[in-house]
Amino acid sequence: MYQAFQDKLRVVYQQIIRQLKFIQLRDEDGLHLAMERDFELIQTIFQKHPVKLVVTPFVGNTRKIRCHGYRIYNEAYFEEVLINYQVEPRIAQNYRERFMTSNKALNLVLEMYCKNDFISHFLNINIDDLTKKQQINLFCICIRSDAFKIGMMLYLKYINNRDFDSKIMEIVI
Repeated sequence: MYQAFQDKLRVVYQQIIRQLKFIQLRDEDGLHLAMERDFELIQTIFQKHPVKLVVTPFVGNTRKIRCHGYRIYNEAYFEEVLINYQVEPRIAQNYRERFMTSNKALNLVLEMYCKNDFISHFLNINIDDLTKKQQINLFCICIRSDAFKIGMMLYLKYINNRDFDSKIMEIVI
């Protein structure tokens, strides 16, 4: 599969991906799919589970494989790849318009922003549509992940003192 991605043989890697239940995408593979705007295949990958294989011969020892942090490929995985590879804004916008339409997808991506402290991307998203519970959950993720700027912004804009309970206080302290 990796050789098919390197050689840009779409028919080959498409057939391989459709056949497998567990796959391991390298970051370059996810980037390639996003750059080619292969949204149909990305949607297919959302049903696949990442598997942790030894792929150092294909990626080298120094690279971190982002899919190891995900239980299932989702919108946040591809968004993280787009951010880390500083993809052209037009391509990233096309991806966001296509996949970040549901509240669930938006929440997954916002959680990833909080975990990785991507404040500039977080500030570009309107989170007024999220429920109070989701906003508090994002605040907790920020505190756990040392993303204090995002956490402070959430606290000042969306969270009241009445929303603090013992669970949140344990996280803060």
